[in-house]
Formats: sequence, structure tokens, C-alpha cells
Amino acid sequence: KANYYGRGVFHIATQLPAAPSPLVRPMRHSSELSLILLLVAAVCCSGCRPLPPPKRVTTNIGLKLTYIPPGSFTMGAEPSELGAKPAEKQHKVTIPKGFYMGIHEVTQDQYLRVMGKNPSVF
Repeated sequence: KANYYGRGVFHIATQLPAAPSPLVRPMRHSSELSLILLLVAAVCCSGCRPLPPPKRVTTNIGLKLTYIPPGSFTMGAEPSELGAKPAEKQHKVTIPKGFYMGIHEVTQDQYLRVMGKNPSVF
């Protein structure tokens, strides 16, 4: 019996017979086990949906991120909008894969901690 917990995490409970059975034999290669686990995953997870990603996360350096799901939206300014430029013409944008984006601007210290150097000069 296998249970799918989302994000590729499986719990597999096995019960071996008390006495040797002609159906039970030792596996000769680790590739056999890999194939069996792959088949169990495919059978147990057909129709399963993975858990959605968390909406907000905080990194180990304190960056607060929010999840941007895949989808489509209209980008640009309406032609009637005051101050709209021709280059800001409305068009459809599709995000095929979700991603995380910071909810605040990145500070100089956070940039330094992630990148290892800060090219900014004041």
C-alpha cells in the first residue's frame, strides 16, 4: 500500500508473508527495486494532484516571498489612459510556470548576503 503526500513524498507500507512463498523472491538488482517503486508511484498517483505550494515563505536571510501562480493577464495601459505611451499597448501575458517573488524591495544587506558582493557605490 502506498500513500502519496504531495511533492514526491511517498509512504510505502509492506507486509511480507510469514512463510516463504513462491511469489516472493529476493531482488537481484537495485534497479528492480527502482522499477517497482516507479510503477507503484505511477499507479498510486494517477489522478492524484500534488499539494499547492505555500502562498508565503521566508528565506533563511529574511526575504519574504509570495507565490505567483501560472496564468494569464493583460499588461499595458488602455489607450484612453492619461499619459499612456504607444509602447504601453495592451497585450496578453501568460506565465506558464509559477514562481516566488519578493514582497519588498531587496535591501543592500540582503543583496550582499545572496550575491557575495555589492557593486553599489554611494
